[in-house]
Amino acid sequence: METILARAGDLVAPSRVGRVGHVLAAVAIAVVAYLITVPLLGIELAVAMNGQSPMTIGLLPVVVSSLVAALAGWAALAGLERLTARARPIWAVIAVLALLVSLVPPVSMGESWSARVALSAMHILVAAVLIPGLPRRGPSVSRS
Repeated sequence: METILARAGDLVAPSRVGRVGHVLAAVAIAVVAYLITVPLLGIELAVAMNGQSPMTIGLLPVVVSSLVAALAGWAALAGLERLTARARPIWAVIAVLALLVSLVPPVSMGESWSARVALSAMHILVAAVLIPGLPRRGPSVSRS
C-alpha cells in the first residue's frame, strides 16, 4: 500500500485540479462539437428571438457560454459543500434541472431542426462532462 505524504494545504489540491480539468474538458467538448457541426457538417447554428432576424452562433459564444456554465456549476457545488454534507446529490439534481432549462432556448429558438439538434447536443455534451465530473473527489491522501 502506497502512502502519499502531503502538507495540510495540499489536501485540497487534487479536487481543485480535477475540477479545473472538468471545466476545461467541458469547454473542449463544446468546441469539438461546434467544429464538427459547423465546418464539417455545414450546419448553420442560427437562432431567432421574438421575431427578430436570425442570429448565427459562432465559436466565441460557444466557448464563453460553456465556460460560464461550467464555472457556475463549480461555484454552486462549492457553495453547497460549505453548507451541507449532502451537497453532491443536491447539486446533481440542480445540475440536471439546469440542463433541462438550458434546452428550452435551443429547441424553441433554433431556425432549423438541424440547428436545434446541434445546439441541444452541445448543451447535453457539456452537461455530460460536468455533472458526473465536478462532484468527484480527488485521490485520497493519507498522513503519516
